[in-house]
Amino acid sequence: MDTTLAIISVIATATGALVALTSALIILPRRSRIDIVKSLYEMDKEPALIEARRIVHGLPDAYDGEEMQKKHGYDLAVLIISYEMVGYLVKKRHLPFSILSKTQAGISILKLYRKLTPYIEYRQKSNKNYAIYFSRLVKKLSNAGVVEAATDLQDNAHNLEGQQE
Repeated sequence: MDTTLAIISVIATATGALVALTSALIILPRRSRIDIVKSLYEMDKEPALIEARRIVHGLPDAYDGEEMQKKHGYDLAVLIISYEMVGYLVKKRHLPFSILSKTQAGISILKLYRKLTPYIEYRQKSNKNYAIYFSRLVKKLSNAGVVEAATDLQDNAHNLEGQQE
């Protein structure tokens, strides 16, 4: 029963994200890039995304993908859908790549992707295109010279967030 509810929740969240993305793309010609950045910033403050990032940052490195699915499938799906959308917007040049490559956001994306890699690879066994735009975004960030090494301050911030709750 819990698995069924989790699957329904993921589908509902994914549908909502796709509707929002489709709506954004339909009206994109009328929206400025700054409006898109503002929308993504607001989306990034959603409690479900904040919780999902907290969970992922707390996972050990090289955690088993199937185990991640069992324990955190909903949270991981919400997070990956969000970064999949960001990757798509960058690919279509609706979101300036420099917003990510020149800020802490790019470093955060690299770290999240590293932690999520076993899960993404697990999901790609049944769907080779799973998280494809997210993966391409990470490759583009890496090729642009963005490195994860500068995450000490970010790690400390996430540790403090966990202590405050």
